[in-house]
Amino acid sequence: MSSETSKPLWLAYTGLVLTPLFWAGNAVVAKSVVGEIPPLSMSFWRWVIALTILLPFGLPGVWRQRQVIRQHRLSILALSTFSVAAFNSLLYFAAVTTTATNIALINATIPIMVALLAWVLLGDRTRPIQALGITLAILGILAVVARGDLSVLTGLRAQPGDLIMVLAVSESVNVDVAFKSSAL
Repeated sequence: MSSETSKPLWLAYTGLVLTPLFWAGNAVVAKSVVGEIPPLSMSFWRWVIALTILLPFGLPGVWRQRQVIRQHRLSILALSTFSVAAFNSLLYFAAVTTTATNIALINATIPIMVALLAWVLLGDRTRPIQALGITLAILGILAVVARGDLSVLTGLRAQPGDLIMVLAVSESVNVDVAFKSSAL
C-alpha cells in the first residue's frame, strides 16, 4: 500500500477512535462542571474554544470553498443551529439531572437512529454489515445499562435529564436525516 493511500486510511481510523472518545469526554466534562458553569455558558464557551483552536487550520479551506458555503448557507445554518448548538445545549441541561454514563449511552444511539430514520423516511436500505453494527450497538448499550444483570432493565427509571438527552438526540437525528434527504 502506498503512503498516498495509507495516510487517509490512518486518519480515518484515528477519527473513528477519537470521535466517540470526545463524545464521552464531553459528557464527563459536562457532568463535572454543571454545578459551576450554567449549561448555556458551557455550550457557548465550548464553541468559542473550539473555534479558536480550529480556525487557523480550517480558515484556508473555508476561504477556498466560500462559494459553495455561500450557496448552502441556509442548510449550514440549520445544521449548525440544531445539530450542533441546540444539541450541546440540551446535553448540558441534561447533565444537571442525569449521569455522564446515561448521556453517553443515549448519545450512542445517534448512528442507530439515523440509520433507522433514513430507512423509514427515505427508503435507505441498511446493508447486512450495518444491521450487524446496529445490533451489536444495541446489545452493548443494554449490557452497560444492565451492568450484566438483565433484571436491572425492568427496574429502570428515567431521570429528567435522560428525557432531555433523548430530545437532544431526536432533534439532532431529525435535522441530519432532513439534511440528507435534501441533499439527494
